[in-house]
Amino acid sequence: MNKVITYPCHAFNNNLPKGKASGELTVYESSIECKIAGSNHSIPLAGLAIKMGGASNRLVFLNHPSIPDWNFYTSDRSILNNAFLRRHEPLKQSLRKARSVRLLNWVLLAIVTLTIILLPLLFFTKADNISKLIARQIPLEWEQQLGNAAYKQFMMSAQPMDEQVTADLLHPMTTHLQQALINNSYDFTFTVVNNAELNAFALPGGYIVIYSGLVLKAESAEELLGVIAHEIAHVTEQHGIRNMVASAGTFAVIAALLGDLSGISGAIATAAPLLINQSYSRDFEREADEIGYKLLVDANINPQGLTQFFDKMLEKEKLAFANIENENVRDTVINSTIFLSSHPTTEERIKRLQNMESNKVKGFRDLSAEFDQLQLAVKQFVASNTSEEIHNGSGN
Repeated sequence: MNKVITYPCHAFNNNLPKGKASGELTVYESSIECKIAGSNHSIPLAGLAIKMGGASNRLVFLNHPSIPDWNFYTSDRSILNNAFLRRHEPLKQSLRKARSVRLLNWVLLAIVTLTIILLPLLFFTKADNISKLIARQIPLEWEQQLGNAAYKQFMMSAQPMDEQVTADLLHPMTTHLQQALINNSYDFTFTVVNNAELNAFALPGGYIVIYSGLVLKAESAEELLGVIAHEIAHVTEQHGIRNMVASAGTFAVIAALLGDLSGISGAIATAAPLLINQSYSRDFEREADEIGYKLLVDANINPQGLTQFFDKMLEKEKLAFANIENENVRDTVINSTIFLSSHPTTEERIKRLQNMESNKVKGFRDLSAEFDQLQLAVKQFVASNTSEEIHNGSGN
């Protein structure tokens, strides 16, 4: 007698919050039962369509013509070997095709692995390309677990704005960026924290932290969304994971993919500080700039906001340099910033973005009202935290 097995499941439907929700599905002899957002869906195996999808075909999608508005998928690829599905004659061809797609990915990974073993120097000359191939094979759950561990560690010492308030204010703006993503597998979490720095950062799995200083110093929704689009690109291109592969050890990741989870478990336990404090290579920053810019265009948001943000950064840098009175020291610092920093120079980034300028100059979304509401709420949030700190300090 075959065992009934339950798998983690996700679904897309326009009536779900943000159009997406998580749940579980169970495979029975003649049907699949999906429990999503408090509702149950019984899908007969007859007529079921199964195919691979998502980044590097890491997801198994299940669709049925009886519920065309619903799209289910699971990242647990062991479902392809489910006995009930394999025994159902009409599904055999779909399952064979799906397994062949996964087999091709494994063959490609094996070739990369063999290349690394036989030609170690290749890793140093083509590290970014190799890390990208390996990162695409890492299960989505591991990526989310890494990001969640780092996010929780950061939040232990942070002052976050109310989660629901943040979601209500940011969603009307960020939803356009998320909808413009193609084959998106991530549930993005946006958090505003009390910090005066002009900064934001991204963590694997879709966690994006925005400093209050960035929101308050931005002059438009386009500037803020330009930075957020840049951070979204860091997530979708798996820059954090690729950094981990390069620094924590490629062979530990390969071993995990071959079944030994001890190495990657250790990496997950120790990677949080690295992910929070990491800096990206020049190539990663350039890639995030370009993909973020294209994402803005696809979302019908004026991409010049990203360039305007870098203009602010350039002015801030110039002011910092001008405050260095000793001319020799100032020249040394400037030269070190240009040649030793892992980031491209701000002037270089501005020029690259200007070269990408879209022919479209009007007709973009007007999100000024939404941005004004967000700025006001963040200003009040910062003020209340400052008042609380002063009050607590006066009591000592």
